[in-house]
Amino acid sequence: CTKDCYHHGTCVRENNKMKCKCQPDWSGDQCQVPSCTKDCHHHGTCVRENNKMKCICHPQWSGDQCQVPSCTKDCYHHGTCVRENNKMKCKCQPDWSGDQCQ
Repeated sequence: CTKDCYHHGTCVRENNKMKCKCQPDWSGDQCQVPSCTKDCHHHGTCVRENNKMKCICHPQWSGDQCQVPSCTKDCYHHGTCVRENNKMKCKCQPDWSGDQCQ
């Protein structure tokens, strides 16, 4: 195994070839890619923060694994979905109000 599995795995022999067996939270041929549980549900990016893996969610998604849609019904087209205090919420146009600008 090259680069010693980036210190995130163990080099093992499998089918007469050397291969990295990665530790939890790491993937890739050489265990060089940080990973998150359930891959952030394909609604975010997995990053390492303070020695832990964390999902940074795409706009309009929230939750530890980006599994919760935010600003449902797209604020009924009467507002904009914005991140405020680490949560998604609708910022309504004038004359519209409510959680979803309905």
